[in-house]
Amino acid sequence: MVRYCTSRVPSRRKGVYMPTFVYGLIALVTFGALGGVVWSYRDVANRHAEKARAYAAAHGRVDEH
Repeated sequence: MVRYCTSRVPSRRKGVYMPTFVYGLIALVTFGALGGVVWSYRDVANRHAEKARAYAAAHGRVDEH
């Protein structure tokens, strides 16, 4: 019965807008770009370690790691 009903309904399906590998390529490029943003912030805490120690000492707290 379901097959009969669905076979009578005209299909309005269209093909995908782009080839399917392009969607994966877009995801890969986006992932790489966001990975580049994350990678650019590496070692930020260590670059400002002296400033953090000076601030902590000025406010009565000295933490050595």
